Order: sequence, then structure tokens, then C-alpha cells
Amino acid sequence: MGDWIGRTLSKVRIERLLGRGGMAEVYLGLHTTLNRNVAVKILHGHLSGDPNLLQRFRAEAQAVAGFRHPNIVHILDFDVADGSPYIVMELLEGMSLAEYLQGLHSLGTILPLEAVARLTLSIASALDYAHAQGIVHRDVKPANVMLRSGSTPVRSGLPLQLDVEAILTDFGVARIAGGIAQTASGTILGTPAYMSPEQIRGEHVDARSDVYSLGIIVYELLAGRLPFDGESETPASILFKHLNDPPPPLANTSGPVREVVEHALAKDRAARYQQAGDFARDLAHAVGLTIPAQTTPAHVTRVAGRPGLSMPRINWRRSTIWLGLGAGVALLVAVAILARPLALGLISSTANSPSPSVPAGASLTPTLPTLPAAAIPTPTPAIPVGVANFHDDTLHIDLTAFPAAGQGQSHHAWLETAGSPAVLIGPVQASSGVASLDYTDPAGANLLVSHDGMVISIEPEPDPDPALRGTIGFAGTADLEALALIRLLHDVVPDSPTSTAVLEGLAAQLHHFTSHLSLALEAISSRDLVAAKLHSEHVINIIEGRSGEMFGDWNGDELAQNPGDDFGLLPYLRLLAILTRPALGAADAEQDPESPEAILASRLEQLIAMTEETRGLASRIATADLISEVERLTDQVTALPVETEALEVLRMAEGLDLTLRVPITALEP
Repeated sequence: MGDWIGRTLSKVRIERLLGRGGMAEVYLGLHTTLNRNVAVKILHGHLSGDPNLLQRFRAEAQAVAGFRHPNIVHILDFDVADGSPYIVMELLEGMSLAEYLQGLHSLGTILPLEAVARLTLSIASALDYAHAQGIVHRDVKPANVMLRSGSTPVRSGLPLQLDVEAILTDFGVARIAGGIAQTASGTILGTPAYMSPEQIRGEHVDARSDVYSLGIIVYELLAGRLPFDGESETPASILFKHLNDPPPPLANTSGPVREVVEHALAKDRAARYQQAGDFARDLAHAVGLTIPAQTTPAHVTRVAGRPGLSMPRINWRRSTIWLGLGAGVALLVAVAILARPLALGLISSTANSPSPSVPAGASLTPTLPTLPAAAIPTPTPAIPVGVANFHDDTLHIDLTAFPAAGQGQSHHAWLETAGSPAVLIGPVQASSGVASLDYTDPAGANLLVSHDGMVISIEPEPDPDPALRGTIGFAGTADLEALALIRLLHDVVPDSPTSTAVLEGLAAQLHHFTSHLSLALEAISSRDLVAAKLHSEHVINIIEGRSGEMFGDWNGDELAQNPGDDFGLLPYLRLLAILTRPALGAADAEQDPESPEAILASRLEQLIAMTEETRGLASRIATADLISEVERLTDQVTALPVETEALEVLRMAEGLDLTLRVPITALEP
């Protein structure tokens, strides 16, 4: 590696070397745009001559850069310089778990059981989050866990304070570097002392490999030493023992603790914990540690929403990933096949099970009216035939691959309604496979407040019965996230159309957000911790809205104060993203990347990520005990231009058609 000091990589000026490792060098850098210190990890390896490796690096780095988790280091940028890939990360104040353990071991001491369980819960939470995004770490070890200082600095050999945070670093670095080294030499990468048996054998690794490595860390924390790493051991003998030998029994621990660790270290991954969180929770129970709520920190009190306001607890990160998927017809087919029988009430034993995106207990589940057995089609692969465009009180249907009705039959379009008879829109007559239909609610009501979508049935011609009796051949049902947001907004602003309410509400909520964020920063500048915590709570609750999982009493005054409206800044942004995206699987889904809609989608994605990051920083301020804890956060807060980006998004959205586009698919008997 060359000397990088003094160079400028993209937007980062390299200041000095912080450390060297086997696969990378880490430098202190100054981000010239954000005007803050960052860490720059420059990986060994040359990619300039191989475009495939360069593409792999960018794909892996981009996936990790999208992570937003309190226990995963934040990736700010990535690129390649002189054939060497580099990653720009937030600079963490503290020391690595490896450095801290070295100090403990030198004194012959170990961490208390509860401290071990707390660290394990944090690391496991980070791992489960990344595994849900399809990324395996591959090199989980104490050197890749940073202990971020809280109210007091982390010092080797001294007890850890409760506000010290475990931050998992180098997510994806082993895989990125592994792609380089394996292509070049066929070697396996990782740290022998923490490698899983399947990783040593060169097999495909998954989340359970990281669970094994976490188990080794926990063993080391509890025993004060590694299971296979004596002074006389060689890397080869360590790898052999990971493959064949059980770890020495843990001394001075209870039977339940030993059983949990042994379960995590099973040689056969099928016999191991399948998720890191399960391992961490069992360990916490075994040591007698009370586990706090998973979403809201233990010191934050959730407050129930106002009467009449109901919204499912949607897994927003899962939903955001869903919004980012391309218009894959195969995915649409799978969703249509699985979702349609549920909507029709055909599955009795599992119909009440929670959706993967909606936790149990959600009150809103769009369904179709129950049909007689003769009218129920047998689902086969769904075929997109058109798009249903829902805009406030109007529906416009475009059908571009629609078959003509058979002899003695006709097509009729209906609004599907939860728990009520379907509402007839009108007959559908196609010419050369093309048809269109327009419908406006007679009372001017928003259609998706009381309807879940539309269906097209095959009826006899002439049809003596105006009710839906025939076979449903085509369907366009809105997804749960869209319905939940539209109905929540209607509860908050019942007299305003969705297309108007989302823009006006976003502008108003942005004003509340900006005002209280400024008040929080002014309070920090004046060293008024009480006011800083109060206005930071305001910022969080303005961002979340009353139905948000993180809405609550953050500053501990037994009040959950929200100067904004009940909907929330993030829900406004997410609903705007939904109303400006193309229909999944529809003919117009292939957007021009330079179109206003595509540019807006990209800006919204970045804005949502910035808003979530601001929320995380505000939560740290709202729960701080000392003003010195939050003074160093002000630069990070001001570096996130949420207001500027949101105003630009509003400007771009004003001239666009805010319509929920739902693909219509064929369900052939």
C-alpha cells in the first residue's frame, strides 16, 4: 500500500494513519462536504483490471451503506482509488472490544454476567438486522466491535458504564475483501479463532456462521480466554479444533448459561441457534437480565394513540426495501398467488396469522367479501393485464392485455370492500385487448378509505342479478402499507383529499420539525440540557407521529409531547413515495431514470434515510444525562439537510399526479 496521508479521496481529505490490519489500513479523514472527521478504511487489493470485481465491491458496499441501525457503524461513502477500494465511515469515540478485553485479561478479571448479556444483545440485534437484509458479516470478532463512549470514556481494565454502546463494524468488509482474495488465490478469509466449521470447510455461509462467531466471543467474555487459542496453538490446529473438538467446559458459570453457549457453538449449523437474537435472549434469561422492549428503549414510555386512531405496526424497513424493488413480474406473481386466497377468506387455519409485514394484533386487514364456493377461482400464475389508478374519489382503469368475454358472458368491474358487498363500477368491454373505465364516488369520498381495491368478475350476459355472483377473473388490491397510511391520514385530516393532505401536511410537519430541531440546538449551545432533551423529544415525536413505534416520553417527564400532527413526518414521506411510484409489474413500470418521478423517488429515499438518522441522534440527546454527551452531536445533526431536501421534494411533487397505481392481474380458473 502507498502512503495515503495528505491525499483527497472523493470528498475526504486523509489526515493521518490510525491503524493497520491484515486486509486494510484505517486513516483519520476530514469529510470536506460534511466538515466532520471520519474514518477511512482502505482495503488491500487491486480492482482496476477486473470490472467484475469492481462491480462486486460496489454492490456489497452499497448494500452495507444502506444500513440504519444503532449498533452498526454508519457507512458514509465508498469508492476505488488506484485500484484499492475504500470505505468512509463515521468516526467512533471509544475503543474496540478486543483492546478492552486485553486490559481485562492482563488483570486476570472478566466482565460481569449482566454486562456480557447486554453486549451480546446489542451485537445480536445488529446481526439480525443485517441478516434480514441478506448480508452475512463473516468476520465477527472483538476487534470488529467498538465500545462507543457514553458519559465517561471507555478505559481498559475499568468497569463498563451502562451507557456504553457496542457498535459492530466492518460489515461486509470480509465479503468484499473475500471476493478479491478468493478470486485471486482461492483462500478462505476470516479470523481462525472465531471461524465457524462451515466457513473453515469453504462451504456457503449464512447467518448461523455469524451466530457461531458470536458464541466464541461470549465464551471468551465468560471464560477470560478463547476456547481454542493457547500459546502453543497454530492457526492450523485452531481450525482443526473448530471442526472436530468441543470447547472446554465453561467454569464458574451456571448450567443454563453453559447450555446456551454450547447451543450457539454446535458444530452442525442445523443444531445451532438459527438467529443471533434467540441466542442473546436465552443468554439474558440464563443470567437473570430483564430484556427491554425491542423497539423503544427501556427508559422511553410508549403512549397510546388517541381514541379512534388505529394503524397497523408496519415493519417500515421491510416495507422500504419492498418499495425499492424493481418491477419483477415473477415477484408480482408470487405475491398475487399468496395474497389473493387470504383476501378471499379461503384459508381457515392461517387466515388470522400475522402478515410478514404487519405484526400480530394489527386491526386493519383488507379483505374481500366471502363468495360462494362456485365463484372461487383456482389461483394460477398471475398475469398483469392493466393498472387501476386510485386518485382520491376517482378510479381510472387501463387494460392493455385484456381478453374478450366468452360467448354468453360479460366482464364487470367492482370495488372490493372489507366486510361489505362489492360495489359495481360498470361493465368492461375490450376492443383488441384494450379497455378503460372511469368511476367517481357519488359522495366524493376517498375510495381507498373504505375499499381495498377492485376486481373484475365474469358474469352471465344478460345478468339478471346486479350483485357480484360470477367468478372473479381479475384483481387489483392495494398493499397493506398504502392502505394503512391512507386511512391513518384520513383519520387525522378527514375533510381533505389524500393528494392535497399529503403535501399540505408534509409542509406543515416540516415547519414543526425545523422549529423544534432549532430549539434543541439552541438549548445545547446555551448548555441547557433540560430544554435540549424536551425539544429533542418533540423532534422524535414530530418525525414519528402518534402511531409510530418510537413515539413516546423520551425525556422522562411522564409526558409524550408532540407539537406536530398525529400523522408524522416519516409517514408523510413514505406515503408520498408510494403515491409517485409506478405500478409494480405494470407496463409503465420501466421508468426513465431522468424522469421527474424517478428523480423524486431517489430524493425521497435519501431524505427518508436522513430523517431516520436525525431521529436517532435526537433520541441520544433526549436520553442524555450530561450536556457534554450531546454537545459533540450538534455537528452531526446540522450536517443532515433534512429541511433543504424536504423543501426540494415538495417543489418537485407539486406538479406530479399523486395516484396509487395498483396492477390488475389475471386469476385464471
